[in-house]
Amino acid sequence: MKLVVVNFLAPYFVLVGLIAGMGGSAPSLSRAFSPPRISGSSSRVAAAAISSMASNDGNDAASPITTPSNNISSSRSNISSRREALRQSLTKTLATIAVTSGSSTLVLPKPAHADVTNKIASSTALRALTRAQGQLSTKLLPEAQKNNFVGIKARLREPPFDTMRKTMLVLVRGGEDGPKATELQVAYKQLIASLETIDATASLGYQGRDIDPFRLGQEYEAIVKALDAFIQVGTEAAGIPLQYAP
Repeated sequence: MKLVVVNFLAPYFVLVGLIAGMGGSAPSLSRAFSPPRISGSSSRVAAAAISSMASNDGNDAASPITTPSNNISSSRSNISSRREALRQSLTKTLATIAVTSGSSTLVLPKPAHADVTNKIASSTALRALTRAQGQLSTKLLPEAQKNNFVGIKARLREPPFDTMRKTMLVLVRGGEDGPKATELQVAYKQLIASLETIDATASLGYQGRDIDPFRLGQEYEAIVKALDAFIQVGTEAAGIPLQYAP
């Protein structure tokens, strides 16, 4: 142990001898190995630097670390926010379209109750009835004059008389909300009654019943008058514009 101390201190004694030869004084061991002194200002600067480093270390520890999973969560959140903003924008736009002046809702006019299809087809129905009217004198009248009961029943079931009921209903339904609705109903019932009457008389005659020889002629005239009245009312009703609900 003594040898180690001597070997450790040997350079020091050599340095002391050199200094003594030069006329100087050798420093003590305590001064040779004492740490350098730091002035007051230097110590304050060092303390501030250490405090700043510690603060930065704390902030770095508290700050979140960005990872791919955090980026994915952030992207999903942004997409959800954009979708919600788009939904709210569309809702406001639709609400703006649905509202006209003030808070009143836009309501388009619509037909009250009349059948629009039949209203449009009224002109076609009138032409069909007019053709039937023109053929009464050539098809039905001769059979009535001859008291041909079989011929009467056969003609009523041939064109254009076989579809007269359906054609008349087109005009009735097309004008059911117009000012001529009641007149159309009355004219329709009268015409149907006249056709059924002559058909029933022909059935009785075919069965051998005694029929007045002028009866079929009178019933034919009733058909002509009823058809003329219905066509007149139907023409007036077809010329009236389609009625709309208020």
